[in-house]
Amino acid sequence: MRLLLPAGPSIRQQRTYSFAVSLSVHAIAVALLAAGSATIPGDGTTDTQAAGQLAIVNVPQDILLPIDPPQSEADDPVVEPDAPLALDEFEFDIEKIRRRQHALFPFLTGDVLFLEQVLERTRVDSAKMFNPLGDRPASARAPLAMDAPAIQHVVDQAWARRDRWTKFRGIASLLESHDPQAGQAADLVHVYLDQNLLQPYEDARTRDSKYWVMMELVSDHADFIDFIRSFSRRSPSSRTTTELLFLLDELAQGSLDSLLMLLQTDPVLDLNATRARNAEALTLALEIGASYRGWLAGHGLTSPAAVIERYEQLRLRILHAVLDSTPSGHRAGDARFLIGQILFNQNDVEGAFKVWRGITVAADDNYVEAYSQILRALEAPGRQAVPQVIGILAAERLRWLEFSRARLRAFGYEFNTF
Repeated sequence: MRLLLPAGPSIRQQRTYSFAVSLSVHAIAVALLAAGSATIPGDGTTDTQAAGQLAIVNVPQDILLPIDPPQSEADDPVVEPDAPLALDEFEFDIEKIRRRQHALFPFLTGDVLFLEQVLERTRVDSAKMFNPLGDRPASARAPLAMDAPAIQHVVDQAWARRDRWTKFRGIASLLESHDPQAGQAADLVHVYLDQNLLQPYEDARTRDSKYWVMMELVSDHADFIDFIRSFSRRSPSSRTTTELLFLLDELAQGSLDSLLMLLQTDPVLDLNATRARNAEALTLALEIGASYRGWLAGHGLTSPAAVIERYEQLRLRILHAVLDSTPSGHRAGDARFLIGQILFNQNDVEGAFKVWRGITVAADDNYVEAYSQILRALEAPGRQAVPQVIGILAAERLRWLEFSRARLRAFGYEFNTF
């Protein structure tokens, strides 16, 4: 079962909650450390600035990196600038990251306006007159016919710790050539999301490998977004489109994880292996850090908490687009569960409870077990359910970590290998 929270205690958990919430969050953090999950430190501040309000902003030092790196020690082994960066038995595609360094975070620097276009198309299509005794016009594409073992085989073939888009292309081709509503196209994406997409990442002996693999991952996000945009324009309301919007949501979570890691990394101090092996790669890391810190400062996002809030608002747009466009309520319960979880993490307890109470239980939803437990907990009056809900969400996260560890080991990896 998949969980929306990124690997490791998130900075949002460090916000000020009530005493019961705070105590439970600390207990959760201990449990996660015991489970071997990654940790992402933060300053815990909740200061935010509305984008564009200030012409000049003061950026805290924990977000800034030095523009000019200090001179390396004379005995540091530095190879030629154009040498490939090989770390932990992997060779990282530094040139690909360089080509896309200004498009590494399209969720942040771009927009997903196509969501509004999807909703508009859905409203237009719904307003059309159809014969109530007949069927809607059939798709020109044949339904994808695959049984469960065949789907599992394709998903396993598409599994990747890195270079996700290349592996996903085979699935994308199947989606483009088959009916988006009938058949197993939606099921294929669903299983891919469950088993392949969100993966925990921990530092190895140094920060270097995690840093570069996460930069590689986000360098593929624009390709995924372009595909989802194109597909949703052709099929604004279908089971497969719904699954692709959930894919968009998970990519946004991965983008946030990567950006927070970027903000917490000083290449000069933390990327020691990179500095020793490839001076050009170190310079690239400094350029990426300075560029996105500058962008964040220019848009009033001067703390990790503000960055998290920006992504949460984007995720809410995506998930509400699911609710407004999904046919026959397909996975609407999952969307409401995730919306409620975001609101709960923002300490909007009443808002979260309201959204959760609107869930219609569906046996094939991803989060049916978790949200069914929450619905039972909400039978208690007032906020009495809060401690129980915290425990349910923590248990859901631990189940995801256990599944993720088993899935990684099936392909020969651990949380800290790439």
